[in-house]
Amino acid sequence: MSLILSQGYLNGLSKGYSRKFGNGLAAAQAAGGMLVSLVCDPENSEGFANMQYDIDTGVLLLEEITDTGMQRAQNLDSISKTVDNKEFSRLIMLHRAKLERRQAQVYNRQFTGAGKAVALTQEKLLRSRLTGGFSGTNQIFYASGSDAKKGSAKSETFYNAMTKKFSTANFDSALETLQSQSDTEKNPLGYGTSPENTILVVGPKYRKTAQKCVGATRVDGGDDNVNAGICKLVVWGQLVGDYAHHWFLFDTSVEKPGVVQNEVAPAFYMQTNPQDGTVMQTNRYMSQIYWRGNIDIINRQACYGSTGADAA
Repeated sequence: MSLILSQGYLNGLSKGYSRKFGNGLAAAQAAGGMLVSLVCDPENSEGFANMQYDIDTGVLLLEEITDTGMQRAQNLDSISKTVDNKEFSRLIMLHRAKLERRQAQVYNRQFTGAGKAVALTQEKLLRSRLTGGFSGTNQIFYASGSDAKKGSAKSETFYNAMTKKFSTANFDSALETLQSQSDTEKNPLGYGTSPENTILVVGPKYRKTAQKCVGATRVDGGDDNVNAGICKLVVWGQLVGDYAHHWFLFDTSVEKPGVVQNEVAPAFYMQTNPQDGTVMQTNRYMSQIYWRGNIDIINRQACYGSTGADAA
């Protein structure tokens, strides 16, 4: 017995599919090996085509108030960047005949998978931003140093990159550099000193090497591993192929170094009018997964990266 596709019934289907989509997105974002939710904070840019951020905002120390001197003002607008929103979409057709034959459930897994597809799209964006951040006008990682630090037009140079493949020695060097980051007045920022807030990211190719480096309690035939538990390890599935040798360190102790900018948060939409002209012509109900936003890194000093192009 066929089911009459009233608008009320279609509205109910739309809500159900939307829940499936939302559940799939949430589950994917919370899954192990996903990086966006670990290193990026959500930012609402509703109604704006882009957002402007003050970059490299470190910890501003308090000054003692004295009777003889005036307090200095810290300029938080000396360096900023603009992140433009982009549009992402996927159209999915729902067959009228299947809906009328009470087979609407056949699309459940597809919309759960669509939620995961959004999470993977965001992961791919972050990968592109990180692996492409070693040069160009929108640079994140500086092997030769950058003087574009927060607070003054010219200040202490900072370094946060190398080109060597992952090894224990190179990890030690990278962590030391991250821990040595300071503000414009040479005050330590405290990055990389909290195991709970320091994240090491490698690809599957370096999983065993990284686990031995920061996970094993004994190394070299029984010696204590001084790096055991010094940070969280994420084996990122995005670092394969051309990106297999890249690896990164992040500090999230103050705030996460990146942002997920949402002008329109990821959402599900579906045609619910059975008399819509497109539906009548095609016998299909169109649905859409849509997101308008972007992902970027704001605090470069809380990051360290390597292309892995050179020998360990």
